[in-house]
Amino acid sequence: MTPRPSRLHWLALLVAVAGLDLSLTFHNLWPTPWVTTRHELSLEVAVLLLAMALYARWRPALSGTAVNVLAALLTIACIGRYAQVTADALYGRPVDLYWDARHLPRVAAMLAEAAQASAELVVAALLHDVGHLLHDLPDEAPDEGVDDCHETAGCNYLRKLYPEAVTEPIRLHVPAKRCLCAVEPDYLQQLSEPSMVSLQLQGGPMSDDEVERFMMSPYAEDALRLRRWDDLAKDAERRTPSLAHYADLLRRTASGETPL
Repeated sequence: MTPRPSRLHWLALLVAVAGLDLSLTFHNLWPTPWVTTRHELSLEVAVLLLAMALYARWRPALSGTAVNVLAALLTIACIGRYAQVTADALYGRPVDLYWDARHLPRVAAMLAEAAQASAELVVAALLHDVGHLLHDLPDEAPDEGVDDCHETAGCNYLRKLYPEAVTEPIRLHVPAKRCLCAVEPDYLQQLSEPSMVSLQLQGGPMSDDEVERFMMSPYAEDALRLRRWDDLAKDAERRTPSLAHYADLLRRTASGETPL
């Protein structure tokens, strides 16, 4: 006769299920590689428990091989969940295995690099739109055909405090949008209506020559990453750290110190 489970066994099972549920429902703390939980219930865990309950009616226990296979599949699912929810923040766009499989080595390298974005690039991402606060134009200026040139204004203003590694990606984040519109048709199609209006004021998609000149800039890649992060930041549902979280980084980067 199979012994009845003790309270300790039931407690261990509850902890294991809760841990598995958290491992399959966490979300990204954008724009970092860290994760956070929203206390959701995993459909996968519910289906798994139901399947195991039904299986238990026919067989007394899973074999050792079945347990190992199940553990491997759950581990892969957890890793897949992490890749899914953090790809936008770390890579700049969702990873599509069908299209990106041939580039996986480079994708992995870019993910690793993005996860360790320089302090200067983080500051640039935080301050890239400060130029919008440096003019007296009305909010509807773009609709009236007026470009506020916020990227240039912000760069010139911050140049007094920060190095080029901060100010150049800021200056180039508008040209980066024009570049992406020229080289990635899908990117152009996903722009919001206000972004389409401002794109025309900013010169429209780049020509081939303009793209070539833009890519020659030592800060072109940083500007492209900043541009993608800027697009992702328009998601009002994303949870982000408070401004106080970045205060020390802003101070250290401005003073020329190496952030800890």
